[in-house]
This record gives sequence, C-alpha cells and structure tokens, in this order.
Amino acid sequence: MHPNRIHSNRKIRPKNGPFQGHQTRKLGPTLRICQINIEGISRSKSDYISRILREQNVDIVAIQETHTQDKTQLNTRGKIHGYSIIGATFHRSYGIATYARNNLDEVKLESVTTLHDIHIVKVNVGPTTIINVYKPPTIMWPDHVLGDISHPTIVIGDFNSHHVNWKYSSNNINGEMLVSWAETNNAHLVFDSKSKGTFKSGRWNREYNPDLCFVSVTTKNLPMAASRTVMNDFPNSQHRPILIEIGLQIPLINSTPYPRWNFNKAAWEDYANELDKCIRFIPPKRSNYNRFLGLIIAIAKKHMPRGYRKDYIPGWNELSENLYREYMNGNIDVADDLLTSLDEYRKEKWNKTMTALDFRHSSREAWSLLKKLGGKQHTRRAETSISPNQRHTIQIRKRFRDLKKECTQTHELSAPYSVAEITTALKDLKPGKAAGPDGMHPEFLINCGPNTRRWLSKFYTDIQQSVHMNDKTSNFRTLNNGLAQGSVLAPLLFNVYIADLPLTHSIKFAYADDLAIVTQHKDLNETERILTDDLITLGNYFHSWRLKPNTSKTEASCFHLNNKLASAQLDITFNGDALNHNCHPKYLGITLDRTLSFKTHLENTAAKLNSRNNIIHKLCGTSWGASAHTLRCSALGLVYPVAEYCASVWLNSAHVAKVDTQLNTTMRLISGTIKSTPTHWLPTLTAIAPPPLRRASALVKELSKISLNHELPINNFIDDATKTRLKSRKPTPKTAKDLIDANFDMMTQWEQTWAAVAENDNILCNISPGHIPTGFDLQRNLWCTLNRIRTSHGRCADSLHKWGMRDSPKCDCGAEKQTIYHIAFVCPIHAYQGPRIDCLTTPPKFIKWLEELELDL
Repeated sequence: MHPNRIHSNRKIRPKNGPFQGHQTRKLGPTLRICQINIEGISRSKSDYISRILREQNVDIVAIQETHTQDKTQLNTRGKIHGYSIIGATFHRSYGIATYARNNLDEVKLESVTTLHDIHIVKVNVGPTTIINVYKPPTIMWPDHVLGDISHPTIVIGDFNSHHVNWKYSSNNINGEMLVSWAETNNAHLVFDSKSKGTFKSGRWNREYNPDLCFVSVTTKNLPMAASRTVMNDFPNSQHRPILIEIGLQIPLINSTPYPRWNFNKAAWEDYANELDKCIRFIPPKRSNYNRFLGLIIAIAKKHMPRGYRKDYIPGWNELSENLYREYMNGNIDVADDLLTSLDEYRKEKWNKTMTALDFRHSSREAWSLLKKLGGKQHTRRAETSISPNQRHTIQIRKRFRDLKKECTQTHELSAPYSVAEITTALKDLKPGKAAGPDGMHPEFLINCGPNTRRWLSKFYTDIQQSVHMNDKTSNFRTLNNGLAQGSVLAPLLFNVYIADLPLTHSIKFAYADDLAIVTQHKDLNETERILTDDLITLGNYFHSWRLKPNTSKTEASCFHLNNKLASAQLDITFNGDALNHNCHPKYLGITLDRTLSFKTHLENTAAKLNSRNNIIHKLCGTSWGASAHTLRCSALGLVYPVAEYCASVWLNSAHVAKVDTQLNTTMRLISGTIKSTPTHWLPTLTAIAPPPLRRASALVKELSKISLNHELPINNFIDDATKTRLKSRKPTPKTAKDLIDANFDMMTQWEQTWAAVAENDNILCNISPGHIPTGFDLQRNLWCTLNRIRTSHGRCADSLHKWGMRDSPKCDCGAEKQTIYHIAFVCPIHAYQGPRIDCLTTPPKFIKWLEELELDL
C-alpha cells in the first residue's frame, strides 16, 4: 500500500469526525477513503467537501450520483481543490467519480464500466484496488453481481440493496444476491450495527444503510484491517459522508483526566491494620461521617496507587512499548510480535469476560461489556414538584401515630446491628461498583478490619436519614427499622405489605410492584364492566393504605381471535382517568399481541439477535477473536441468552423461525460454513444443541421445577390451560406434559436426529453431537476450509457455475464437475492421499494437506 507517509499527530477536531492522529497508533502506511452519494454535485458542494477532505487527510474520494452528463460538466461543477479526477462515468441522473489526492503516488485507473445501468470505476493505489460502485434502486443485480475480486480490494459505493445484515427490516432480492456474492468471493462486510445510518430519509425521517463497504480477505481468512466511520449530515444530500481507513492501527482509549484507584496493587492488609488503629478516635455518629470518610481516603492513599493515564491501550505493557519504539526506529520485522502480544491479551480478556457473562443475574461485567460494545443511552427524568400542604400533613401524622399504637411490637427489625450482620453484608457486596457522591468505593469497606466493622455496626444503628428533592431538604429522622430502596428484601416485604389485596372477579398476577388483573368473557362490554369494577375495588384499597398507582403507566389490552373486532379498544377508567389501550403491551419483557401469536415479540428478538450477530461478525474479522472457541463462548454469552429469554412461553409460535434464522447465522459464523450448508450440520460443528431442542429442554426443566412445589398457585393455571386453551394456540403446558411423558432428553433426541442424517453416509456415525469437534483449535482459515470439506459445501467450480460465477463446472484435472468431494478425495491434482475419515479426526497429515491446499474453498 503506497501512500508512503505518516499522518500528523496534531490534535485537530474536525466537525465531521474525531481527533486526527489521536485515537490510534498506526503501524505502517494507511489509506484514507471518503465515500458519499452527493445527490448532484455542484460548486458549493465541492467546496464543502474539500474542507472535509483537508480536515480528515483523505487520500481517495468516491462520489456517487454526480448527475453530470460529460467530463466538461464534471470538471466545472466537481472541482475539488487538491484532488484530481482518476475515473468517472456520466449520466443525467446517476454517474460516479473517483478522485485522488494530487501528491498520492502510484495511482492509476484500471477500468470504467457501465453495464445494466450499474456504474463501476476501478482504481489502483499501489497493490490495492478500490472499486467505486453505484446501482440505481430500480435496477436488479446481474447474476455475477460484481464478479470476482482479488486481494487486496476495497469495494465501496451505494448498493441500494436491502438486507438485515446491514440493519434493514427485511431482505429483498438485491440484498440476497449481494450477500451471496460476498460469501462466494470471501468479501468481508465492514459494518457496525450501532453506528448511525448512512442515509436519512427526509420524507420518512428514518435512517437506512444503502452505502456499504466490503474488503477482501487474506490467505489466513482474515479481512483487511479497516475501520469505517459515518460522519455528520451533508448539506443538500440525504446521504452522509463515510470515512474508511485501511491499515494496521492500534486503538487508543482517551482517559478522562480523573484520578482512579488501582485496587489490584493495593496493600490491603496494611490498609486494614492502620484503619483499625485510627478508627477508635472517631465516635460512630452521623455528624462524624465526613471524618470517617477523610480517614479512609487518607489511609488509602498510603497503601494503594492512584492516578490516570492520558492514553490507554488495553494489553499495552513495557514489552509492547519497547517493540513499538523499535518499530518506529525502522525495524519493521517486530510489528508481528507487537500485534501478537496485544492479540493474546485481548483474546484472554474477551474469553474471561464472556465466560463470566450471565444475563440472569445482570452482573456488572455483562452490562459493562455491552455498554462498551454499543453506546450508553442516558434517560432524563422529569423533575417532580411537590408543594406541602399543612392540613394534610397534620392528618397524616395523626393517622400514622394511631397506626403505630395498633401495631404489634417486634424487635427483630429494630434490634441494633451486630458485627456478624455487617460481615455478612460486606461479603455480599459486589466489588467494582462505582463510588457514590462521597467517593466511597465498595473495596474500602470490603477489606476493612474487625475494629472498623465493629464501628460500622454502631454507626448503622439508629442512623438518621433525610430526603433531598429539587432544592429542598427535609428534617433528619432516626431510621431504627425498615430497608433502603433497592435492597434485596424490599420486594419481598412489599409483597407481604399487599398480601391482603381484596377479592376481585378478575384473576390477579403480581411481580413485585407490577400488578395485572385478567378476566375472560365472550362479551366485550361485560369485560369492560368487570375490569372497571375491580379497579374501583383496588383503588379503594390503595387509597386506604396510602398507595398511589401510576395511572399513566397502567394500560388495557384485549386478546381474542375475532378479526372483525381487531381495532376494538377497551373503555376502562381507573381513579377517574381513562386507561390507554395498548395493542402490543409488554409484560415482564414479553411483547404480547391480540392473538397471542408472539409475532411482534419474536420480530423484536430477531432484530436484537441481528445486532448481536454483528458483534460476532466483527470478531470473525479480528486476529484475536476469530478462533472457534472464542466465537462459541461469545455466542453463548451474548446471543443465546437473548434468543431464549422466556422461550418456554413462545416456543410453539408459528413465527419462531424468525429467531431460528438468526441463530443459524450465529452458528454459521462460528463454523465458517456458507449459506447453502444444510442446517443439521450447524449444531454439530459448533457443539451447540439445535434451538428447538434447547427450548424444549428449558420448558421441561421449568415445569418440573414448578411441579415440585404443589402449593404454587401457578399449578392450578397449568392444569386448566390444557383444558381451556384453544388447540390452535398450542398451550405450552400440554407440550411440556407430553415431553415429560415421553421421557424427553435433549442429548438423546439430538443423537437420534443425527443418526437419521448419518443413515445416508456411514462415515458421519463417527461424529458425536454435543462434543467439541476436532479442529476447533485451528486457525480461522483452516477451520473454515475443514468444515466446508466435511459438509461438501463451499467454493468449487460446480457451485460457482450454479451461482453464475463461472462458465463451466469442470475441474482443472478434466473432470466434468469439480465438487468439494472431488477436490478433497478424488482430484489427481489437489486430492488428499488418505481415507475420508481423516477429515473428521484431523491427523497431522490432513492438517498439513489443508495448509498446502492452493484452492480457496
């Protein structure tokens, strides 16, 4: 790659991008490309884009929809200062142009084509080929799409093709053909599902991604090192400029200039001993809390490092710094060693985090990782204004005193805290949590000594509290019992508090403070009357116990199969307010619909899985995250928990294939197989049970756990569901009972399913479902080739001929059809000299043949 220069390290903050030379360390030359559909080039647009190119140090500019009919118009309206036109096509409504910086070396035009109204300009910058593409929205791709590409190649442009892989809601034929072309040519899509869209529709005010970037892959099946950034809006164009940077780069994390504690290097024993010696001089009172806090900070500074780094590179150590300096001094041979050391750290860190990932407990590591991969979404809460009323305050206080007299005294909750209770509470305290406004970290308390814990037990007894809202603060009040909001026991105590809910005609379902009432009736008006009467009953109960339900969050929904009443809405009031009717209510994370088909919920789940698959796809393109073990661990931590949330409720839905399609994509990414591979291979190659069997196993476990406790009220509903639910709704309790009666076992069922497949090929009997297949530790390129040989689906002349990519299915040896099986075991030129079972056992001889195989399967 030959712009032989190093970009400046000046900290320039462009309006359309990040600091230049500040967020990455570059290893070798880089190539910066800017792509934009300009929707008609003009002098003013050319001047505007010139400024962007200067700020971003861009080498190549690829523009679509110039709307110029000849070279004279392009030279007049499309003059970009400091850049020259290398190649262009002309059309009154389309047209594309590729520019290069004037002092860029080894730039030449390879070809300019306009076929089927698809405009293509190929430019070479040194050994790198840059293909600028524009396909009008109404034009279909030809059979070969863009033809074969060689390495290194970058394909950019406006493709006008819809596919869920780049965040469209559905696929069209052009998107399917483009994905098939990319898979056939091993072209890697450079795309981040969390980035903003490249096209913002002025009519619909929605964002789409017609502008894409594909890069070729190396012989090790790793894509070119490339990053893609969607910049801000461009004037008089619905498309946004896209900055693509090609080259090896080490990302920098800009640290916030705020000192942090390094708890990993803390001398905790010395810290605890000194704190125990000094704590006796501070009386355990609320007024002395600031003294206690000051003591903690002063002692912590003595026994643990504190500071921050301006620029932080994960995994960067003294060895990395020495290698980097050696590289900058001219020894380019150490670049691979530097990248290998960083990759090992990244892989170890990622696998460690993924192994600990558990969405059932919402651990800190899980959410921290997701925020780093996505983007934090901050919600702004509306301020509440409360004006005190003296008369009502006196009444409440009097009523409260009367109630206190009627209460039975218990000493369990009001007894002083003991040292044992403090010790137990500190054991349950999670380290790594953010400090509060006072700067107190959990680690300070977790590692304190016995004297400090004894001091805390006295401090927490008869503690005082106050409420601060807006600019007002209440008086302090002694809290000798009760629990703070957010405690583990708070939901349990709340359930005890509302255990005497009055009887209603409707059935009540409660989870903590979320309450749902449900009734059944053939008449819609009668349903409204029953629910309204029950809400009146509950409203009186809430009022008498000073509970105020949120009517703005209370919704009404109706579930039925009568299509004539599909648009009917319930007319229900609660505390004088009409309730909103929601056709798709969300309850405990499940989106319901009128017919209880769970279509909307599964569509939303599929969209989430597509976003998670984008993360797996990005891992496949890294040198540290492309191993099969890492991909499998990431999929089980990121993808499957979302896919299987409450699966025991919707597993019989007719729309479950929407989720299975995304899970098949996940398994294809792990195994490196192509889209035409039969789906029964995917679970076996990834050692992940088929989705239907995993859901059935989860259903059986859940029902078995419920049936062990006969006192649970849900047992009555499960028994009634098999009798009252319509057969068309396929009630899951009946499915679970049928599975239990049949002694369902996931592994046994999986083995039987695989045995049925192996009947047609005896060699497949040597594969055991559920076990990690051999070859899992191979490099990504060898692992993909191995699985394509096992499944007999890959890039061969016969397949390429069927896909319209080759004129003939013949092999180089003269055989009529070059299939994967022919290449691996029959062809006199390429075939492996050994038994076919070696592709399953992978002895060293077979691995060596894979490494020496010249064909890219």
